[in-house]
Amino acid sequence: MISQKMVWGFVLVLLSVALGACNMPVSNILSPATATNTATLTYTSSVTPSITPSLTATKTATQTFTLTSTLTPVPTDTLTLTDTPHPTDTPTITLTPTPEKATAEADGNINCRWGPNTVYLVAGLFREGAVAQVDGRDYGGNWLWIQMEDFSYHCWVSTSAVIVNGDIDTVPFGPMDPPINSSVSSATGVGATRDGNKVIVTWNAASSAVDLHYLIKANICNGTYVLEWVDVTTRTSYTLQDKSGCSGSSSAKLFVVNKLGYSSPVLVPWP
Repeated sequence: MISQKMVWGFVLVLLSVALGACNMPVSNILSPATATNTATLTYTSSVTPSITPSLTATKTATQTFTLTSTLTPVPTDTLTLTDTPHPTDTPTITLTPTPEKATAEADGNINCRWGPNTVYLVAGLFREGAVAQVDGRDYGGNWLWIQMEDFSYHCWVSTSAVIVNGDIDTVPFGPMDPPINSSVSSATGVGATRDGNKVIVTWNAASSAVDLHYLIKANICNGTYVLEWVDVTTRTSYTLQDKSGCSGSSSAKLFVVNKLGYSSPVLVPWP
């Protein structure tokens, strides 16, 4: 665009030219042939229009939205488990009769011994007609372990000398060894040698005492089975027959015996 200053400048130039023409002689005007000067009007603009962009900062309002999550609890149903009783089978209780304890009734006055054999010392007298409960038996059922009335200990009676009431097969096995009296000293110097099927057991003599003797209990082979052997002697040696051919092992132990009872047993070193 052309500014106002440029317009006014151009107007002034045109007025100057017009006034100059008015002052020229008439002859010159009327006689163009004689005119030698030619006025040339030249306008040169030194103003170079330019367009300068003008940047104007404009504030723009920007809305900022902030999302806030608000959780509102929603009531939920609570599942309540209720046990529903189901009919169950009621077990039928079958009462099993408890077998009565076996008893032994003395068929005459008989000896009750410290072990299941006649070689054992007598512990008391089982009087005729007396009844005692059977608490034990030997392996063959030939001897019964009972506790007589008014006695604080058990002893053995022969099955053949009593009247048995009840099933003795349901009775457990009783102790096979006699009760020990610590007042009786054990045997010393116990040893054994073998001569074929013979095993000779030897020991030192015990101190002198009333009714002194020795009890030997052995498990020996008869060629097929291992059998229990019980015997007594007053000597300081004893010979046992022990054959080969049994799957079990042979063994023996020795007790010192007097009127006070039995010593602790000593194992025989089996050859």
